[in-house]
Amino acid sequence: MFNRSTTCKKSFQSLIYNEHYYQCIYKFSSQRFIGSTKYTSYPIKFIENEKFNIYFEGKIYNKKEAELEKDLSNFAELLSAGLQGDAVLQWLLDADGDFLIVIEDKINKNVFVVNDALGRLPTYVLEIDGCLIITREIRFAIDFLGQIKFDKLGIALSLIFGYPIGDRTYYSGVKRMKPANLISIDISKSVVSSQILNDFNMEIKTNKDKPFSEIVHNLSDLFLQSSRNRINTCANPVLSLSGGLDSRAVAAGITYAESKIKAVSYLDSNNLAELDVKIAKVIAGELKIPWRLIKLKQADLKDFRELIQLKGGLNHLGMSFILRFFKKLRKEYGDNITYSTGDGGDKTLPDWRPLRRLKNLDDLIYLAINTEQRSPIETVEKITSIPKSEILDEIRSIFESYPEKNLKMKFIRFLIYERAYKFLFEGEDRNRSYFWSVAPFYSVPFFRYAMNIPEKYKTNYKLYRHFLTELSPALASIPNEKFNKAITSYKFRVFKFFQKIYWLMPLQFLRRKKVTDTPTLNKVVDDELIDIFNYQLKNCQDLKKYFEINELKDSFVKMKRHEFYNLLTITSTIDQYESEVSTLDRYALQ
Repeated sequence: MFNRSTTCKKSFQSLIYNEHYYQCIYKFSSQRFIGSTKYTSYPIKFIENEKFNIYFEGKIYNKKEAELEKDLSNFAELLSAGLQGDAVLQWLLDADGDFLIVIEDKINKNVFVVNDALGRLPTYVLEIDGCLIITREIRFAIDFLGQIKFDKLGIALSLIFGYPIGDRTYYSGVKRMKPANLISIDISKSVVSSQILNDFNMEIKTNKDKPFSEIVHNLSDLFLQSSRNRINTCANPVLSLSGGLDSRAVAAGITYAESKIKAVSYLDSNNLAELDVKIAKVIAGELKIPWRLIKLKQADLKDFRELIQLKGGLNHLGMSFILRFFKKLRKEYGDNITYSTGDGGDKTLPDWRPLRRLKNLDDLIYLAINTEQRSPIETVEKITSIPKSEILDEIRSIFESYPEKNLKMKFIRFLIYERAYKFLFEGEDRNRSYFWSVAPFYSVPFFRYAMNIPEKYKTNYKLYRHFLTELSPALASIPNEKFNKAITSYKFRVFKFFQKIYWLMPLQFLRRKKVTDTPTLNKVVDDELIDIFNYQLKNCQDLKKYFEINELKDSFVKMKRHEFYNLLTITSTIDQYESEVSTLDRYALQ
């Protein structure tokens, strides 16, 4: 058991990350705590009337600020009246936004918590000792856990995929709130119910009978509307511009809606993004928008510790360098900017069906593991002592729970509802620790329309090619960083043809080639990181609860770069939240 009041205060105070943050406590009683930590421009709104207290985090981009209060009150009335069916669902599907809503019904003594249709703001749920915790900050939930804070199976899944799949995080009992999730709490009866109001089934294709030209036109219009909505409701757009397709599509959409934008790109310390930056400069020149390049230094121990604090280990430590980029943006432009990204374009517009024939669920599991693999399942079995069969049974049960029957459609769902939802959304949420971040491709109307387009139109980037050409023929003709070819060129089509042949090769060959071609760890990872990891193995006794230390020592020297970063993220997070004084803190004092 724990003292709720003391734990609440301690955990809440720990969420003040820096001098820009401050606290708001809306309610603190023996029954309920509602509070927020934020910087000045972060969008949180409190609405109070005779019937409801409404706490709203985020933005609804297709509703004007003056209309929002009335609209939220009407939504609260729907929930209070028990109309939790079509009317509530339609409200969510019509709301083009990234948000979380908490509603206190003063009359009926109920509390409702609901998020947007895509679950864009990561939210975590923990039920423990008669206490229900719903929080946007996973660190707030961690302090309520006991001696064993971590879920070994969640850790194993994260080691394999780079993120936990299914309902799990790698914290014991802490689950991720699903998209379009309505949680209802009857205060007088202490009864909690949870309902999923909407689930996008990847097999449903309502646009299958429409002419292709009409599909492209409608999709472009929806994207431009998504861009306009975000420009009209958000301040000072700053575009994250790369040499890829997704960010240039956003650039076209935003400049169509608003000419006064700024574009920024970064160059990492190893100059790995040099081609990316060159193409981004060409795109900015074509659009005649101001463009700035920010050169970054290599991340250090301070950056690693800060990222673990911000996201509770749910962000890969390999991305620690990006914090310096955000701090430079914030210093130059302030926190009252809207950071616009191309996130989601790569998930909604290409054809993600596997090229290989999948005969059964085992084939699908094998494909998913090999597509996303950080650590081989055999390595994970050794270092966690969890039998391979138990890990596979868990993965199988998750895939079986998907509503799709077609195995290839299940794979697409895996990429959207696991990789994007569990991994990429967490990355976007890291951005929001500095300023508000938007992704026009994840507009609900656009997403619904795009996912209802048959995959045959998306094959070989056909849909993306016509979509981008409709937005801007000039941008479509500029080479893409990933392929170094323009999506409209004949060379691109030839490239996709040979790429298709490559991916039809046996998986065993591809995996063997991937391992053989990878440099050894000490050639791609800074020596200090290896020293930090060895220091953890020697000094963090809590790692023994979750890992076979001798196997860990033998395995990590053979790891690839991203595999090692993934492992270091997990061990550093365990160290941070299990140890009284983390070894990272002790190492920093050496």
